[in-house]
Amino acid sequence: PVLRQQVLFRIASLQMKLGAADRAIAVWQELAEAFPRGRFTDATAYGLVEANLAKGSASDAGKAPDALAADAKAADLGPRFDTTVSLAKARLLEAQNNLGGAPAAYQAAEKAGNLAPDQAAMTSLGIARCLQQGGDIGNAETRFRKLVNAVESPRAVKAGAWNGLGDLQLEQGRKKRDADTLTLALYAYLR
Repeated sequence: PVLRQQVLFRIASLQMKLGAADRAIAVWQELAEAFPRGRFTDATAYGLVEANLAKGSASDAGKAPDALAADAKAADLGPRFDTTVSLAKARLLEAQNNLGGAPAAYQAAEKAGNLAPDQAAMTSLGIARCLQQGGDIGNAETRFRKLVNAVESPRAVKAGAWNGLGDLQLEQGRKKRDADTLTLALYAYLR
C-alpha cells in the first residue's frame, strides 16, 4: 500500500506535467478513494482543482473540494484537511479572477490560525497574488520577498513567489524601458 500510494501520486503529478488533465484527474480520484487518510490527501485536493482548471472546467474544479470535504468528514480527517479544502476553494476563486472572493477566502484561512507551515506559506502566496492582481504592488512585493527568504517555505511556494517578483519586475522594466530591471525579472523567473 505504501508503494501504491507513492506510485499513484507520481503518476498523477506526471500526467499534469504532460498536460493530460483528464488522466491526472482519474488518478487523483483513484488516490483519494484508495487512501482517504493517506499522506497525499492535501496534494490530492490541490491536484484535483488544478487539473480541472487546466482542462478549463471551473465547475468541476469547484465540485472537487466539496466532494473531498464530504469524504473527509466520513474519514474524520480533522481541521487540517478542512483548511486544505478552504485553500483549494480560494485557489479556484483566484483562477476565476474573483478579486473580491479570493482575497477574502485566503485572509479567512490566514486569520483562522492553526495553519501548518506549508499551509501558511500557500495562504500568503495566494494573498500576494491577489494583491498583485488588485494593483497593490507594494504589499504584494513585500509578501513575495518574505516567502522567498523564508526557510520553511515549500519549494513550489518559493517558485510561485519568485515568479510573482519576476512579473512585478518585468512590468516595471517594460514601463521604464530599463534593461537592468528586465534582467532582474529574468533572474527571478530562473530561480
